[in-house]
Amino acid sequence: MKSFKKNSKKAIDERKEKELKLLENKVLIELNKEKQYRKENDAYMMKQIDEKIYNLRIELTKEKKVREEDEDRISMQLNQQYSGLKEEIDSEKKRR
Repeated sequence: MKSFKKNSKKAIDERKEKELKLLENKVLIELNKEKQYRKENDAYMMKQIDEKIYNLRIELTKEKKVREEDEDRISMQLNQQYSGLKEEIDSEKKRR
């Protein structure tokens, strides 16, 4: 009878150990899946961020070009106004 109980307990222990190992393997598989998902998600997010930064740089470059063109246009207008005012002053000096 003791031998039967001993064998029975041993069989139960072995079965529980196998179940525990199976559970551990399932947990490891799920952890690896999560790790892979996170890695893929991080790569996707980095790609999205890189694309957004690239597009912002393009927009900034366009904006810079527009501002430089506006600056050149305003500078030319001011130079023309300055030249016109200088001519008026010179003309007024000659008349006096």
